[in-house]
Amino acid sequence: MKKTFASSLVLRMCGLILLSLVVFALGCYHLIVQSTVDKLAQSQMQISAQQLDSRMQRLLDRVDANLRTSQAWGRNSQWDSHTQWLQDDRQQLQRFNEFFFPIIENQHEIASVNLAHQSGREILLLRTADGGWVNRLSDPLHWGRTTYWFYWDQQRRLLRSETRQQDYDARQRPWFKGAMALRSDHDIHWTQPYIFYTTHQTGLTAASRWTAADGSHFIIGHDVNLSSITHFADALPIAQQQTLALLDEQGTVLALPDAEGPRTASLLMRPLASLGDSPLSHGYEHWLRRQQQPGQVSRFQAAGQDWFSLFQPTHFGQQPLWIAVVAPEAAFLPLTPRDLLLLLLITLAALACGGVVALRMARRFASPLQLLTRESERIGQLDLAAPVCTTALHAPWQEVRQLAAAQEAMRQRLLANTTELQQSRILLEQKVSERTSALLHQVALVEALLDVIPNPIFYKGADTRFIGCNQAYELAFGIERRNFIGKRVLDLEYLPLADRQHFQQEDESVIANGSRISRAEELVLADGKSHHLLYSVSGFRHQDGSPGGLIGVIVDVSELKTAEQQASEARRSAEAATRAKAEFLANMSHEIRTP
Repeated sequence: MKKTFASSLVLRMCGLILLSLVVFALGCYHLIVQSTVDKLAQSQMQISAQQLDSRMQRLLDRVDANLRTSQAWGRNSQWDSHTQWLQDDRQQLQRFNEFFFPIIENQHEIASVNLAHQSGREILLLRTADGGWVNRLSDPLHWGRTTYWFYWDQQRRLLRSETRQQDYDARQRPWFKGAMALRSDHDIHWTQPYIFYTTHQTGLTAASRWTAADGSHFIIGHDVNLSSITHFADALPIAQQQTLALLDEQGTVLALPDAEGPRTASLLMRPLASLGDSPLSHGYEHWLRRQQQPGQVSRFQAAGQDWFSLFQPTHFGQQPLWIAVVAPEAAFLPLTPRDLLLLLLITLAALACGGVVALRMARRFASPLQLLTRESERIGQLDLAAPVCTTALHAPWQEVRQLAAAQEAMRQRLLANTTELQQSRILLEQKVSERTSALLHQVALVEALLDVIPNPIFYKGADTRFIGCNQAYELAFGIERRNFIGKRVLDLEYLPLADRQHFQQEDESVIANGSRISRAEELVLADGKSHHLLYSVSGFRHQDGSPGGLIGVIVDVSELKTAEQQASEARRSAEAATRAKAEFLANMSHEIRTP
């Protein structure tokens, strides 16, 4: 059967439409969809990281506020070094529990509370998985390895008590050491991530202290499980197909989704490479190879498909951390099996309706996508002032409207986050400027005070290198402190080599032992004359007992030595005159008596 003009036209038009649709689909994917997916991945993964960071900071603020409330309660408790928590039918223990029961119950991020005296006495309160409560009391100074345990039900009624033998000393825990090292009772110390002694969970502790009426110190600490942060990540609205993790600066895994599962828990506090052949470990290695670009999405291959990774810096207390986000490319592709079926039906309908209808429909469909592409490019350039084009928002296709609405929501979120970030940066720059100015004033005051002292003074760090000196030292040895700081005594060419070696050995001994040496020295100073000097150096230590350096003082006693020599010579002259006079008188007396 021969072809008719209509059938030929229909076939050719259908072929043209089909070819056009194929070319259009390929062009859209490479020119629009792929770039849109990259930008969408950047936006959504960054939003996930920012939302997790925001929730972490809110958690941090809540823990800080609760810790200060607990510190104020402890300061008003009238406790001192003589308080016994188990006397009077455990009255003080009940008092402690009644205050902290509701805090732990209502603040789910707080896993347990530690209260310790500087002597090592400690109370621990934690909530069990079934809603019960556990107390542990230890006093290594008086009880040794014996610890007392009290178990309470959900209604806070005592179920049982027991004793255990444990090598536990609160004074050795990081939260205790950090709180005792604080400069002020008003400060808060956040530990580095570590494994809790009792629950063996990974977390951090916020600790502070107060001073009792008798001058002794109490330390209060609130433990925060890092698993609570993964619960935040699981609750994010766009985290269903993404994996969020928390790392430290060395790439150690601190938190993962399902952190309470046995397999996941075994991976915590281990290097990220221990995750094996996982997208997260592949993404981390790829990110390191790209010279660690924080906050930027990177594309990599893993498990036979394309993935995106993003690593965002953050902090928890004083601890710098990293938020890791990985997601498959498929999570950001707008196509689903249902969408593919719809496109196939549209293609068949276009083929059936003819070339004109198909071409017109293609033009109408391409128009809003082009608008969205331009809007995506504008938003990608952070031009966020104008809203997304209303034409795309009122497009005749639901998918386009949803994409335009999502783009508008993304623009609004980026605008809000950018504004907030700029404000935070301005505030941070102001604080840094103020603190830097105050520190410079303090350093200038110390240098001015030292420069007033007429005797040469110098001071060194733990590495025996000079940290500074006063003007008297510069004048005495003819040096300038800017060329002098950072050198060792071995580098001072104005001293003889033997003296330099002797001083270097002496400095190392004084710093290591924290000792003091004083002696008389005779040195040639900048005026070219030999001077009699009193040389004294004293070592000092840091608060943690480690060597800090030394301070040296030199006193010129040349005039005193000269005066002593002149007095000695005068005394010898007087004694010689006295002897001569005595001899003369003796001779005269002998001659007079001799006829």
